[in-house]
Amino acid sequence: MTERPISIRAQVALADLAVILHGGTRDDVDRWATKYSWSDSKRDVGVLVALTELAARAHPGENENETGGSSLAAQLIAAQRAGDDPVIDALVQIWVESPPPTRAEVLHELIRFLSR
Repeated sequence: MTERPISIRAQVALADLAVILHGGTRDDVDRWATKYSWSDSKRDVGVLVALTELAARAHPGENENETGGSSLAAQLIAAQRAGDDPVIDALVQIWVESPPPTRAEVLHELIRFLSR
């Protein structure tokens, strides 16, 4: 598995998310997910990849059925855990090609998994 550097933008985004999860509201989480779902720039893709890496590490003993099965978020987590870079890249491309509301839902799923 290739180590992917976490961009400054992704670091800031994850720091913002940590603050929101510590003391924010559901509306704050919604705004965060919306903000990072409206752009398919490489910078925002970095946020998705970094969030996926964190989610994959959050509950390492869980299997695919416990992560939600076939959703894009679950597939990203499973591919990250398996270290399958080509699959991760393909799933990220699917995310990029999805409409912003779908991208936001994937971010929401990763956040839900991360915060359980």
